[in-house]
Amino acid sequence: MTIYKLREGIERFFITDINNPAGSAIAQSEISVMWDRVYPTPGDFTHIPGGSNVLFMDAHVEFVRYDPNGPGDVWPITRHAVDVFQEIYDALE
Repeated sequence: MTIYKLREGIERFFITDINNPAGSAIAQSEISVMWDRVYPTPGDFTHIPGGSNVLFMDAHVEFVRYDPNGPGDVWPITRHAVDVFQEIYDALE
């Protein structure tokens, strides 16, 4: 198994408008790097009322609430991502 280092400059592959000089800073603030464990039920989260701290590439941390009825707007705290992570957790146990 190979794990590549997440390093400065990788965000340039996520920029869609190459003519925007602020695109790199915007991309860094949108790429999530690390987060708390997520669960399908909000009551099981580490933080009540169901949410997770998410660390972004520009080093800011944001608390993102999980809404099981909504699509979610910040990855990895979306309904689909939570379902996929739960399948992985179940397979590892």
